[in-house]
Amino acid sequence: MPVCYKVERWNDSMPPNPAMLRSRLSAEGYEVFQWSDLPGAVYGLHMHSEDQSHWIISGSIELTVESVGSVVLGPGDRDYMPAGCYHSARVIGDSPVIYLIGAKRAADSPSDERKTCSFDEMASSLLERFRE
Repeated sequence: MPVCYKVERWNDSMPPNPAMLRSRLSAEGYEVFQWSDLPGAVYGLHMHSEDQSHWIISGSIELTVESVGSVVLGPGDRDYMPAGCYHSARVIGDSPVIYLIGAKRAADSPSDERKTCSFDEMASSLLERFRE
């Protein structure tokens, strides 16, 4: 798989505005969700069947992307994660991370024996874990 993962760093002197970020993601064709994770939260190696973009509002998260390595995203930073791109994640620091997830269908759906999940499946699974 060609590596298409990329990161855009926040270079504005003002902190990120969630409404503006949401509007930009929507204009790019993403379905947008706001998500948060507590300090120390970890997501094991997985991939998604849709293209995703994570745009950090506050806090920090470290993503380890197959064939790329580890990347830390902080407030205002954004990534582009193509469908089928295996990655894991963990919240770093003492604060929760709050971020927007933009998801849109990829032109080609990946097929692989490793774990694949859509955003909705991931969200449902997490909600079930917290209800236990």
